[in-house]
Amino acid sequence: MGEETTIEKEDEKGAAQVTAVIDEAIEEMEALGATIVDPIQIAPIETVKELDNQGYYVQGEVKTSLNAYFESLGDDAPISSVEELYESGLYACDIAGSIEAANDADLDTFEEEFRENEGRRKELRDLILQTMAEKELDAILYPNTAQPPEKIGESGIGSRSRLSPNSDLPSIAVPAGFTEDEHLPAAFDLLGRQFDEPKLLKYAYAFEKGTDHRSPPDGFGPLDEESETPEPPKEVDVPIAAEDDC
Repeated sequence: MGEETTIEKEDEKGAAQVTAVIDEAIEEMEALGATIVDPIQIAPIETVKELDNQGYYVQGEVKTSLNAYFESLGDDAPISSVEELYESGLYACDIAGSIEAANDADLDTFEEEFRENEGRRKELRDLILQTMAEKELDAILYPNTAQPPEKIGESGIGSRSRLSPNSDLPSIAVPAGFTEDEHLPAAFDLLGRQFDEPKLLKYAYAFEKGTDHRSPPDGFGPLDEESETPEPPKEVDVPIAAEDDC
């Protein structure tokens, strides 16, 4: 119980620091000339979360796409289907759950599930576009993640990155600054209307140049003309399903 409470407090502290960075970024954006409408509500939060969670994709998409890719490799391909890939165990543990779910997908019901999923995506997209029209918004800003980035070996939580693909609307992630305690990066997403990529790039560029929040980690500055490109590590330890207990 004590450990769980400590983790919860750390999560709350991390979330509060990310929120502080985003709030400051909004103030900086306003100072740069943007008109801010804050807060906004697309729909009841439970409705948005439900559509976002359900609209990600159906496993039949993964299965059909991978099977088509394997077929394109020809007869000499080491793997010819998702089923064969799953049986081989020759995939990273990080995607073991996705491969297993794709293997279990029923392609007989795929078209129906796909149509239902597209309907959910359209519903979410319509809610977003309606809000943008009512509030006269060019873009919607929200934190890219609810928590600071996790350390190597830790699992990530709090990603908000699915709203764009689940609504079929473009977005761009923009560096917003760094948390106070550990100087970890935080970012926000700008979500726009369909085909508004040039506008989003313009906004992101203007904010980046106006704030200079984007900075490389220590030891990874710009290379001079005589520097040689470092060689990537020859061996990378990636847990494989066939060899490790995923």
